[in-house]
Formats: sequence, C-alpha cells, structure tokens
Amino acid sequence: MAKVRLKDVAAVAGVSQGTASNVFNRPETVTPELRTLVLDAAARLGYTGPQPVARMLRSGKVGLVALLTDESAADVISDAYGRRLLAGAARACDAAGIGLTIVGDAAKGETRSGWSVETALADGFVLYCFAEDEIFERVRRRNLPFVGIDGGRRAGVVSVGIDDEVAAAEAMKTLTGVGHRRIGILSMELSGEGGGGPVDPDEQFSATYETTQLRLKGYRREAAAVGLEPQDLPTFQTFKDEASVANGVAWLMDRPEPPTAIAAMSDVIAMIAVSQLKARGYGVPDDVSVVGFDGVPEGAYLDPPLTTVAQPAEEKGEAAVEILLGTRVSQNLVLPAKVISRRSVAPKGR
Repeated sequence: MAKVRLKDVAAVAGVSQGTASNVFNRPETVTPELRTLVLDAAARLGYTGPQPVARMLRSGKVGLVALLTDESAADVISDAYGRRLLAGAARACDAAGIGLTIVGDAAKGETRSGWSVETALADGFVLYCFAEDEIFERVRRRNLPFVGIDGGRRAGVVSVGIDDEVAAAEAMKTLTGVGHRRIGILSMELSGEGGGGPVDPDEQFSATYETTQLRLKGYRREAAAVGLEPQDLPTFQTFKDEASVANGVAWLMDRPEPPTAIAAMSDVIAMIAVSQLKARGYGVPDDVSVVGFDGVPEGAYLDPPLTTVAQPAEEKGEAAVEILLGTRVSQNLVLPAKVISRRSVAPKGR
C-alpha cells in the first residue's frame, strides 16, 4: 500500500497543500471548518501528520530545552527545591510552545547509556549546579546556547542565581541576633569526591562546589561579627538524605558542648534535622533552634514552621529558559533572597 502523503490529504479535502500543512503545523491560522475538513480527510486516509524527524530537519529545531544536572533526573524531581526550579523552567517553555527534558547524571558523559550531553536532542541547555569546567567545555562543543543556574561564575557563561554568601550571612544573623553562640552547620556537599562527615575549617577554601563554599563563607563572615572563629562553628557535610543528616545531628549533639542552634544549608537538610532532633528528645526551638535555606513550601507546614532563607527557585528556572530563548536580556542575573522568620528559631535560653 502506497504511503499517504500530505498532498493526498489535501486532494481529498479539496484544499491546497499549504492549507493542509497549516492545519498540522499552524492550526491557529486556519478556520475551524477547514481544520475539520482536512482532519476528516486525514482520518479516512490513515494519515497521522508530519513526521517529527522530517519537521526537525526542515526547521533545524528540535523544540526542546534540556536541563543538564549532575544528579539523576529522579533526584531532581523528588527534591522540593528542584521541583520548583523545574516548574519555572517548564512555565517558560510552555509560553514559548516548546518542551523541556532532563539529562540526568550528565557529568558521566559518553560512558553512560541513554541521554548525555553529546547525544541529547535539544535547541539549548540549562546547566543546573555544575562547578567543573569540563562539563562546560563539552556543552560548548555542541555549538548550542546554554545558561547556568546555581553554578560557579565563569567568563563567557551567562548565569542565573542569588548572592549565596549574603543570603547565608542573613541566615546566620537570625541565630546570632537572638543570642546563639554555639552554632552547628549541616552543609551540602563540598565536592563530588569523598563521603560526608566532619568538615575541617580549612576545607571551606578547597570546596569545588561554589554554592557550598559561598554559603560557608557567609555563615562564617556573620559569625565573625560576634567574635566566633571558623573552629567555633562545627560543620558536618551531608548529602541531603536521611542517613547523612542523621549522622550529622548525632555528631553535633554528642559534642561536649552541643550547639543551641543549627544552620542547615537547605530546607531538606533542615527538615530532616528537626525530625532527628525530636527523635533524640530535643525540643525545637526550646532546646535547639534551626534555620534552613531555600524557602520550599513544605517548610511552612513543619512542626514548628521553619525559619529559612527563601530564594526564587521558580523564577530562576523561568529566567534561565527566557535568557536561553532570547526573550529576556542575556546577562548574568542575581535574584533577591530573603529571610522568612517562623517558629523554628527562638532566643537562646528562652
């Protein structure tokens, strides 16, 4: 049986091939009556529409933006902050009439099966939380536009983010400002190597993940304003999961002088920490105050509601895609972050 072509549909419908093409490719330009006429003819002939590959070859466009991440796609979607960032990116893609896909574990490159930087079909890339130069070089070799989110600042790369150092300093100020001086830090990963555990004060300066480094710097800068040295802020590296945060809480609270407050580098870490503190018999905030970072909606429903640094995750994703597509001025964008004070922080010795 001969393959049905668009010109066959046009002939049966009694319209030009251009009109038939518009029904499938630009339906808003065709009257409802003509659309019905052409689609009925296509159904009778068994024609399902232009082949996506052929359309891509003609236009030179795939109609997709790819978000590259060093985590698995499942990890990004399951993370409260990641979901909000994806929602913003998806909103910008919806407005542009294109799709959004995720390339997880992107740093593994050509050694992994499936999507990779080298094989992903996309018109451009959003790089989420990358610090290594190697990934940027691999993306450049694709000769496609790209924008970074929450990664290291580097020459020639347009980025979207917040001032993590200033935001972390504000988080620390919520604790020092109400009298806390014994303060522990539950950190995100410092680099892609090694396991979680206690962080030597000097390790801050060797962290390859710039977001972590800047937040540590902000915590310590504000603590210094009340006379605290880096060694006065016991720090534990976590992976934002139950096991590592539980280990961090145990390490902090089993110290000879346990902290009266904890600064957590993400809301996910903070919420797990609150659960672990309660399991160990501590009241929050009566015994231990906790401040998070990110402003995820779930924090407002915690018991007690979580004090946090709210950052505009959805706007980050939306802005990155808009810059990528040229609908927003292409420049480095620093978005505002602010402290939301809730009941997980109380004055020392209340």
